[in-house]
Amino acid sequence: MCNRFIFSDESGVIGGVSQRLFVLGALKIADTATLTHGLTRVRSRVCGRHGTAVPRFELRFSAITERTAGAHSEAVALLCAEPEWELRVVVFDKVKLEPDLTATYGSEWDAQVGLTVDLVREIARPDERLCVLRDAVSRPGATRVLFEKELERLGRDPAFAAEIFGAVTMASRASLLIQLADVVVGAVRHAEAWRRGYPQRTGTPKAVVADEVPARLGGDQGRGGEQTRAFVVRALPDERARRKQ
Repeated sequence: MCNRFIFSDESGVIGGVSQRLFVLGALKIADTATLTHGLTRVRSRVCGRHGTAVPRFELRFSAITERTAGAHSEAVALLCAEPEWELRVVVFDKVKLEPDLTATYGSEWDAQVGLTVDLVREIARPDERLCVLRDAVSRPGATRVLFEKELERLGRDPAFAAEIFGAVTMASRASLLIQLADVVVGAVRHAEAWRRGYPQRTGTPKAVVADEVPARLGGDQGRGGEQTRAFVVRALPDERARRKQ
């Protein structure tokens, strides 16, 4: 068995239609030490170069500026230089109602947890021991669904061949690798919106990074479910949409 770490984050708002796309991703990495070291150097250079102008710099797609766009691009390049990694993302178009996530999973929180578990199920391999780390989001007090418990349940599923040895939620500022997941998932959402013909601002620092990410990850503008080197974009399968969690 080999240890692998999965970092999960989302882009967009899962409820309402003010933002047309909601994207959730799972980034699986083998060598976290080398990648974290490289990302730490990127962050240190940004903080040192700009001084107090970027006192609490985080890798975050929504916060990309002209001064930090290069650092975000470098972070993605560091990921692509790693020999073993994989990214899975699910794209949900709320305007086209494909499908109704709350009807499938329950509440918006339940949908976020359920989709994350589904992505972990898909990205896992039988010879892997997995630790899953997810960006912390506010959990409704009334819900009984807990991310960590749902991952434990998945690990006990006889049909799940991999092993789960940890599940943690933490603030993104505490993990450079969760921040990296934020960047790639946010870039995928931006690129998918453009591919579907939704209005997007062009020429901005975020747009430049978003244009680079799919190409660097091995995707292309016509990917729509096509699996490439390590990059899969797809809509939620119909059979999963019909399954009530």
